[in-house]
Amino acid sequence: MEDNSYIYFLLGLMFCFSQIYLYFRREILKSIKTNIKYYDSICCFLLGLFALNILTLFSVFYNIITFIIFFSWLDWVLYKNDPQHQLWWHQLTKGNYFYLSVIIFTFIGLFLQHKFYLFSSTLICTMILLFGFFWKRIKQQKKIGLFIDSRNVGSKIINWIGNFIHNIFYYTYQTGVIFFFLFLLFRIILLPVIDPLDVDSCLDGYFCKEGNSFDDCGDGKPCVITKEYCLEHNYKWIEQLRSCDMSGEVHKL
Repeated sequence: MEDNSYIYFLLGLMFCFSQIYLYFRREILKSIKTNIKYYDSICCFLLGLFALNILTLFSVFYNIITFIIFFSWLDWVLYKNDPQHQLWWHQLTKGNYFYLSVIIFTFIGLFLQHKFYLFSSTLICTMILLFGFFWKRIKQQKKIGLFIDSRNVGSKIINWIGNFIHNIFYYTYQTGVIFFFLFLLFRIILLPVIDPLDVDSCLDGYFCKEGNSFDDCGDGKPCVITKEYCLEHNYKWIEQLRSCDMSGEVHKL
Protein backbone atom coordinates (compact mmCIF):
# COMPACT_ATOMS: atom_id res chain seq x y z
CA MET A 1 0.00 0.00 0.00
CA GLU A 2 1.39 3.39 -1.05
CA ASP A 3 -0.16 5.35 1.79
CA ASN A 4 2.61 5.95 4.35
CA SER A 5 0.09 6.70 7.10
CA TYR A 6 -0.98 3.04 6.90
CA ILE A 7 2.60 1.93 7.58
CA TYR A 8 2.91 4.37 10.49
CA PHE A 9 -0.31 2.99 11.94
CA LEU A 10 1.02 -0.56 11.75
CA LEU A 11 4.36 0.38 13.31
CA GLY A 12 2.59 2.23 16.10
CA LEU A 13 0.31 -0.72 16.70
CA MET A 14 3.23 -3.13 16.92
CA PHE A 15 5.00 -0.76 19.33
CA CYS A 16 1.93 -0.68 21.57
CA PHE A 17 1.62 -4.47 21.50
CA SER A 18 5.24 -4.75 22.57
CA GLN A 19 4.76 -2.23 25.37
CA ILE A 20 1.68 -4.00 26.70
CA TYR A 21 3.57 -7.29 26.64
CA LEU A 22 6.29 -5.79 28.88
CA TYR A 23 3.73 -5.48 31.68
CA PHE A 24 2.83 -9.18 31.49
CA ARG A 25 6.48 -10.17 31.18
CA ARG A 26 7.40 -8.26 34.34
CA GLU A 27 4.46 -9.70 36.29
CA ILE A 28 5.22 -13.26 35.17
CA LEU A 29 8.83 -12.90 36.26
CA LYS A 30 7.69 -11.66 39.69
CA SER A 31 5.05 -14.28 40.44
CA ILE A 32 5.75 -17.38 38.37
CA LYS A 33 8.78 -19.64 38.31
CA THR A 34 8.98 -20.40 34.63
CA ASN A 35 11.15 -19.89 31.58
CA ILE A 36 10.21 -16.45 30.32
CA LYS A 37 11.77 -17.29 26.95
CA TYR A 38 8.69 -19.42 26.26
CA TYR A 39 6.41 -16.38 26.42
CA ASP A 40 8.98 -14.19 24.64
CA SER A 41 9.11 -16.63 21.75
CA ILE A 42 5.33 -16.64 21.35
CA CYS A 43 5.19 -12.85 21.43
CA CYS A 44 8.01 -12.55 18.88
CA PHE A 45 6.28 -15.11 16.67
CA LEU A 46 3.01 -13.15 16.78
CA LEU A 47 4.79 -9.87 16.04
CA GLY A 48 6.56 -11.55 13.14
CA LEU A 49 3.28 -12.98 11.89
CA PHE A 50 1.71 -9.55 12.22
CA ALA A 51 4.55 -7.99 10.18
CA LEU A 52 4.25 -10.61 7.45
CA ASN A 53 0.47 -10.25 7.10
CA ILE A 54 0.12 -6.49 6.75
CA LEU A 55 -0.55 -6.59 3.03
CA THR A 56 -4.32 -6.50 3.48
CA LEU A 57 -6.51 -4.74 6.01
CA PHE A 58 -8.32 -7.95 6.86
CA SER A 59 -5.05 -9.72 7.75
CA VAL A 60 -4.09 -6.89 10.09
CA PHE A 61 -7.25 -7.07 12.14
CA TYR A 62 -7.25 -10.86 12.06
CA ASN A 63 -3.86 -10.69 13.80
CA ILE A 64 -5.18 -8.10 16.25
CA ILE A 65 -7.66 -10.71 17.48
CA THR A 66 -4.74 -13.15 17.84
CA PHE A 67 -2.98 -10.67 20.12
CA ILE A 68 -6.13 -10.16 22.19
CA ILE A 69 -6.29 -13.93 22.72
CA PHE A 70 -2.58 -14.02 23.62
CA PHE A 71 -2.84 -11.22 26.19
CA SER A 72 -6.02 -12.74 27.62
CA TRP A 73 -4.16 -16.03 28.05
CA LEU A 74 -1.30 -14.25 29.86
CA ASP A 75 -3.87 -12.58 32.10
CA TRP A 76 -5.34 -16.01 32.91
CA VAL A 77 -1.87 -17.43 33.64
CA LEU A 78 -1.26 -14.66 36.18
CA TYR A 79 -4.73 -15.10 37.68
CA LYS A 80 -4.27 -18.86 38.16
CA ASN A 81 -1.08 -18.20 40.13
CA ASP A 82 -2.47 -15.20 42.01
CA PRO A 83 -6.27 -14.96 42.46
CA GLN A 84 -5.80 -11.31 43.47
CA HIS A 85 -4.73 -10.49 39.94
CA GLN A 86 -7.48 -8.70 38.05
CA LEU A 87 -8.40 -10.12 34.66
CA TRP A 88 -9.03 -7.48 32.01
CA TRP A 89 -12.62 -8.65 31.51
CA HIS A 90 -13.44 -8.59 35.24
CA GLN A 91 -15.36 -5.76 36.93
CA LEU A 92 -16.68 -4.14 33.79
CA THR A 93 -17.92 -0.58 34.19
CA LYS A 94 -21.10 0.94 32.78
CA GLY A 95 -18.96 2.57 30.11
CA ASN A 96 -17.55 -0.84 29.19
CA TYR A 97 -21.03 -2.32 28.84
CA PHE A 98 -22.00 0.64 26.65
CA TYR A 99 -18.98 0.00 24.43
CA LEU A 100 -19.93 -3.68 24.11
CA SER A 101 -23.47 -2.64 23.23
CA VAL A 102 -22.05 -0.41 20.50
CA ILE A 103 -20.10 -3.35 19.08
CA ILE A 104 -23.14 -5.66 19.08
CA PHE A 105 -25.44 -2.95 17.69
CA THR A 106 -23.02 -2.10 14.87
CA PHE A 107 -22.44 -5.74 13.91
CA ILE A 108 -26.17 -6.54 13.85
CA GLY A 109 -26.94 -3.37 11.90
CA LEU A 110 -24.30 -4.07 9.27
CA PHE A 111 -25.20 -7.74 9.02
CA LEU A 112 -28.96 -7.20 8.69
CA GLN A 113 -28.54 -4.59 5.98
CA HIS A 114 -25.93 -6.29 3.82
CA LYS A 115 -26.35 -9.94 4.81
CA PHE A 116 -23.30 -11.96 3.67
CA TYR A 117 -22.50 -9.67 0.75
CA LEU A 118 -20.22 -7.43 2.85
CA PHE A 119 -19.53 -9.92 5.64
CA SER A 120 -15.74 -9.38 5.54
CA SER A 121 -16.16 -5.61 5.89
CA THR A 122 -18.67 -6.16 8.68
CA LEU A 123 -16.23 -8.46 10.49
CA ILE A 124 -13.42 -5.90 10.16
CA CYS A 125 -15.63 -3.16 11.61
CA THR A 126 -16.48 -5.42 14.54
CA MET A 127 -12.80 -6.22 15.13
CA ILE A 128 -11.94 -2.51 15.18
CA LEU A 129 -14.50 -1.84 17.91
CA LEU A 130 -13.57 -5.00 19.84
CA PHE A 131 -9.90 -4.03 19.87
CA GLY A 132 -10.82 -0.55 21.11
CA PHE A 133 -12.75 -2.14 23.97
CA PHE A 134 -9.86 -4.44 24.90
CA TRP A 135 -7.30 -1.63 24.75
CA LYS A 136 -9.48 0.59 26.92
CA ARG A 137 -9.68 -2.10 29.61
CA ILE A 138 -5.92 -2.72 29.49
CA LYS A 139 -5.27 0.99 29.92
CA GLN A 140 -7.81 1.33 32.75
CA GLN A 141 -6.02 -1.42 34.65
CA LYS A 142 -2.63 0.23 33.94
CA LYS A 143 -1.35 -2.88 32.21
CA ILE A 144 1.06 -0.87 30.14
CA GLY A 145 4.66 -2.00 30.47
CA LEU A 146 7.73 0.14 31.03
CA PHE A 147 10.83 -0.32 28.92
CA ILE A 148 13.29 -0.28 31.82
CA ASP A 149 13.27 0.31 35.57
CA SER A 150 13.08 4.00 36.44
CA ARG A 151 16.22 4.15 38.57
CA ASN A 152 17.87 7.18 36.98
CA VAL A 153 17.04 10.23 34.90
CA GLY A 154 17.89 8.52 31.61
CA SER A 155 15.57 5.59 32.20
CA LYS A 156 12.78 7.92 33.32
CA ILE A 157 13.13 9.90 30.10
CA ILE A 158 13.01 6.72 28.00
CA ASN A 159 9.91 5.49 29.86
CA TRP A 160 8.26 8.89 29.49
CA ILE A 161 8.88 8.88 25.74
CA GLY A 162 7.50 5.34 25.48
CA ASN A 163 4.36 6.18 27.42
CA PHE A 164 3.95 9.41 25.45
CA ILE A 165 4.00 7.52 22.14
CA HIS A 166 1.56 4.95 23.51
CA ASN A 167 -0.84 7.65 24.76
CA ILE A 168 -0.71 9.57 21.49
CA PHE A 169 -1.45 6.41 19.52
CA TYR A 170 -4.13 5.31 21.98
CA TYR A 171 -6.11 8.57 21.97
CA THR A 172 -5.72 8.94 18.22
CA TYR A 173 -7.13 5.46 17.79
CA GLN A 174 -10.01 6.08 20.19
CA THR A 175 -10.90 9.36 18.46
CA GLY A 176 -10.82 7.57 15.11
CA VAL A 177 -13.10 4.83 16.44
CA ILE A 178 -15.64 7.43 17.60
CA PHE A 179 -15.79 9.13 14.19
CA PHE A 180 -15.75 5.74 12.47
CA PHE A 181 -18.75 4.58 14.48
CA LEU A 182 -20.65 7.84 13.94
CA PHE A 183 -20.09 7.43 10.21
CA LEU A 184 -21.37 3.85 10.32
CA LEU A 185 -24.30 4.86 12.49
CA PHE A 186 -25.40 7.51 10.01
CA ARG A 187 -24.40 6.00 6.67
CA ILE A 188 -25.35 2.36 7.12
CA ILE A 189 -27.91 2.23 9.93
CA LEU A 190 -29.74 5.56 10.24
CA LEU A 191 -29.67 6.73 6.61
CA PRO A 192 -31.97 3.94 5.35
CA VAL A 193 -34.49 5.00 8.02
CA ILE A 194 -34.17 8.74 7.47
CA ASP A 195 -33.85 8.54 3.70
CA PRO A 196 -35.31 5.22 2.45
CA LEU A 197 -34.13 3.52 -0.70
CA ASP A 198 -37.23 4.52 -2.64
CA VAL A 199 -35.97 8.12 -3.05
CA ASP A 200 -33.53 9.55 -5.59
CA SER A 201 -30.66 9.82 -3.13
CA CYS A 202 -30.02 6.09 -3.33
CA LEU A 203 -28.29 6.84 -6.61
CA ASP A 204 -25.57 8.52 -4.53
CA GLY A 205 -25.16 5.59 -2.16
CA TYR A 206 -24.41 1.90 -2.34
CA PHE A 207 -27.55 0.03 -3.29
CA CYS A 208 -30.83 0.74 -5.02
CA LYS A 209 -33.58 -1.77 -4.42
CA GLU A 210 -35.31 -3.50 -7.30
CA GLY A 211 -38.44 -1.60 -8.30
CA ASN A 212 -37.24 1.88 -7.35
CA SER A 213 -38.29 4.43 -9.95
CA PHE A 214 -36.71 7.79 -10.74
CA ASP A 215 -37.71 10.78 -12.84
CA ASP A 216 -34.14 11.42 -13.88
CA CYS A 217 -31.40 8.79 -13.88
CA GLY A 218 -28.65 11.16 -14.97
CA ASP A 219 -29.54 11.25 -18.65
CA GLY A 220 -32.74 13.25 -18.28
CA LYS A 221 -34.92 10.14 -18.72
CA PRO A 222 -36.97 8.21 -16.15
CA CYS A 223 -36.01 4.68 -15.22
CA VAL A 224 -36.96 1.74 -13.00
CA ILE A 225 -34.29 -0.28 -11.19
CA THR A 226 -34.33 -3.84 -12.47
CA LYS A 227 -31.72 -6.53 -12.90
CA GLU A 228 -31.68 -5.87 -16.64
CA TYR A 229 -31.25 -2.11 -16.16
CA CYS A 230 -28.43 -2.68 -13.67
CA LEU A 231 -26.44 -5.04 -15.89
CA GLU A 232 -27.13 -3.01 -19.02
CA HIS A 233 -25.48 0.03 -17.43
CA ASN A 234 -22.47 -1.99 -16.20
CA TYR A 235 -23.44 -1.86 -12.52
CA LYS A 236 -23.23 -4.82 -10.18
CA TRP A 237 -26.40 -6.76 -9.44
CA ILE A 238 -26.63 -8.26 -5.92
CA GLU A 239 -28.97 -11.22 -6.22
CA GLN A 240 -29.16 -11.87 -2.43
CA LEU A 241 -30.39 -8.33 -1.79
CA ARG A 242 -32.27 -7.90 -5.07
CA SER A 243 -30.43 -4.61 -5.37
CA CYS A 244 -28.16 -2.78 -7.78
CA ASP A 245 -24.77 -1.64 -6.50
CA MET A 246 -24.37 1.71 -8.25
CA SER A 247 -21.26 2.80 -6.38
CA GLY A 248 -18.99 1.83 -9.27
CA GLU A 249 -19.00 0.15 -12.62
CA VAL A 250 -18.18 -3.51 -13.16
CA HIS A 251 -15.65 -3.75 -15.96
CA LYS A 252 -16.27 -6.81 -18.03
CA LEU A 253 -13.28 -8.79 -19.25
